[in-house]
Amino acid sequence: MIGGGIENRPTVAGLPPALQLATIGAPTALDTAALAELNDAAPLPTLDGATLAPAQPVRGTGRLDTPLWVQQSFGRGLITQLAFNPAQQALQMWPGAPALWDALLQPAMLYAGDFGVEPTRDTLQEQALALAAGHLPPMNLPNSLPLIALLLVYVLLAGPVLGLLLRRIDRQAWAWLLLPALALVAGGVGFGLAFAYRADQRVVSTVTLVEQVSADVARARTAVAVLTPQQETLSATVPASALVRSLQNASTVSGELIRLHADYPQQMAQLALPVQRWRLQGVLADALLPLEAPTARLVLTDDRVQATVQNPTDMLLGGALLVYLNQVVALGDIAPGAEATVPWPDATAGEASPPIPPLTDVQEALIAAALARSPTESVASLPVLL
Repeated sequence: MIGGGIENRPTVAGLPPALQLATIGAPTALDTAALAELNDAAPLPTLDGATLAPAQPVRGTGRLDTPLWVQQSFGRGLITQLAFNPAQQALQMWPGAPALWDALLQPAMLYAGDFGVEPTRDTLQEQALALAAGHLPPMNLPNSLPLIALLLVYVLLAGPVLGLLLRRIDRQAWAWLLLPALALVAGGVGFGLAFAYRADQRVVSTVTLVEQVSADVARARTAVAVLTPQQETLSATVPASALVRSLQNASTVSGELIRLHADYPQQMAQLALPVQRWRLQGVLADALLPLEAPTARLVLTDDRVQATVQNPTDMLLGGALLVYLNQVVALGDIAPGAEATVPWPDATAGEASPPIPPLTDVQEALIAAALARSPTESVASLPVLL
């Protein structure tokens, strides 16, 4: 993303030509009507910026002569050049700014591949993470016995008990006063019980995907789904190096998971997450962490091939799977510093891969990505699932 405004002219001029989508022109007041489509916040009254003269074919947002920003696909990503300075005070104070940055800072979901427009690998894996995070545990329902007991007591008092009592003391006319009073008392007690036993359980589902990107560095992505019975602001603790954004929408077994729109200041240890009541919302954190890569190799012995995986980390590799070509073999749990060896299925002898345990959506997406790689790439780096 490239900032705009006349103050950013030197920045744009210093970029490589392939990244210069447009040249910055004269200062102007931008039309903010297109921003109303992003959220329900009050429209931004004014936005200072500059005209953009496209230097190559681009997609613009806003008016044709004064777009708010222009975009163009680049490789497997997306370049966005703004017509305004994102640091200006009016934009920072606008309540709809978080939704604007959520829309602009989402990674490119599609790219022009060898077989047409294809979803990126990150997009497929984020969808799998969202589906996995949406598997929420059941919430503890409040105890309904006190309300049932109150209802029974009220029925008995308002019916035979009060009628017999008033008849015995020969005061049936008091029923016009006692019945409304009894109803008010029962209603107040019922409201108090409902308030005391109201649902107050917050369900937070977390799924983390760790992928090796080099011999000693891994990429960790954590998807968090939150469901609360009340509208409140939760505090999240994240590593300072993590990039945090909203999780893409997904239809999960627990309902529709929607983006958690918030102001996500980066490189902060604490984040404030304003959540809506009874709305399943998601957030995604992405970070690099030091992690020594597990080693995997295929060994040709006298009569067959064996697969060996070594766990050099200080963590348990739970339910490790080895993927190569069109074969998937389960190795089970591998203790820290230990090594696991299993015979590799011989396809020429008609041997089938042994059955593997039920997989999660994330594991299935990773295996599909691994099987789609070329054989040489798979040999060079065999994926091991954490």
